Amino acid sequence: MFTPAEREQVRKVLVESAHADDDVVGAALVGSAATGREDAWSDIDLVLQVRRDADPAEVASRWTAQLYHQHGAAHHLDGTQLWSRRLPTKSPSTTRDSQQN
Repeated sequence: MFTPAEREQVRKVLVESAHADDDVVGAALVGSAATGREDAWSDIDLVLQVRRDADPAEVASRWTAQLYHQHGAAHHLDGTQLWSRRLPTKSPSTTRDSQQN
């Protein structure tokens, strides 16, 4: 946890690091700061776009180490591989049959 002023300084350092990283070609500030709803409990939500020929896992590993060692980040989950499972939906006939029993 950090103060709003400390959070702003860390965010500035992260953006500067992204500019200096040859594997990073884009960055976006998202979350509460991007929508003007940042408060004392807000974290830093920064999305990085890596070069097409860069290894996303290597870049994420390097950035994770930086967050832990230089900024004292709390344990987190990298979003390098996301998926969503679609749940089966009940067909109308199944629903009708179960209501009649």
